Amino acid sequence: MDNLYIIESPLQALCALEVSLAKKNESHAIIARLSSGDRARNDKQIIDILSKRKWDFESIIKYSFYNTAMLNNIESKFFLLNIEKKFKNKVSSLYIGEFRSSFMHMVRVTTNSPKVFLLDDGAASIKVIKNYIDKNYYYPYDSFYPMNRLKKTIFKFIYKNHIDIEVMNRKIKILTAFSDQNSNSIEKLEFINIKKLLKGNKSIDNSLVYYYGSKYSEVGIISRDYEYLFLNNIKKFYNDRNKKIVYFAHRDETEEKLNYISEELGFTIVVSDTMAELYLLESEVLPSEISGAYTSVLNNIKVIFPEINLRSFKLEKEQVSQKWRMDIELIYDYYRNLDIPIEK
Repeated sequence: MDNLYIIESPLQALCALEVSLAKKNESHAIIARLSSGDRARNDKQIIDILSKRKWDFESIIKYSFYNTAMLNNIESKFFLLNIEKKFKNKVSSLYIGEFRSSFMHMVRVTTNSPKVFLLDDGAASIKVIKNYIDKNYYYPYDSFYPMNRLKKTIFKFIYKNHIDIEVMNRKIKILTAFSDQNSNSIEKLEFINIKKLLKGNKSIDNSLVYYYGSKYSEVGIISRDYEYLFLNNIKKFYNDRNKKIVYFAHRDETEEKLNYISEELGFTIVVSDTMAELYLLESEVLPSEISGAYTSVLNNIKVIFPEINLRSFKLEKEQVSQKWRMDIELIYDYYRNLDIPIEK
């Protein structure tokens, strides 16, 4: 097999599709890691992207997610053994989708592929490049093992044949739209092949704006009350400019929050089983502007649709949980370098 892709998010799947379309005379296998059912929209978006081409081999890994780490690790071990049986020493290029996943790096050991690439994971790629790649670390050395000593011992025992630090710290190349660097370790993705696949006539509605939300309060980045205040100010910003704003929900936002945004804040909400970039590629009418806080969509749309205006809205630093502040500031700094306007 020429190319093997291991992915677990819609954007990773989109990048795998882009790379595969560029290599028409090569074979392509893809393995998608899905949830146990708790992230239905995430899983549907991945499946939707995989359906855009015929793969030489396609497999879905669906986790049961038991209540104990031991059983979950045994299940992962089973998946690794299956990958080993089919692909060990048979893959020319391996593409992994999640740098922070220990499983992904154990697949590197399991397949023993001579070439390894990291697919784009949106804004997280900025952190990976800064905290690992730029420091010559090619696996998540600080989070690969469980922190608990006993759990770490058990982890090492279960995966003993799939852990090789020397292999995991071999150089990998990052394929990303999220980089303004020129480096031997980074290759810029521009989604040229996907645009060709989904080409069609498009028009721009100058009165229309798409705002892309995310799970900011769901994961504790900001409080729910601040998120509502933040969104209310954005609604007012566009109302003052006589723009019609449509709120595109993130796949992991709660129904309760979306109902409030619709009923109390007055947003028109779109909940789609198609990821943002693909939705726009398949649309006949595009908005004149796309905005968000620090969503990955802004960067990707700058690459795919340079004709669409972009705008980022700045989360107040004091309102952001301490745990997330530095990483979010990195993203805003990156947007400034790209000349994306940032509203405070």
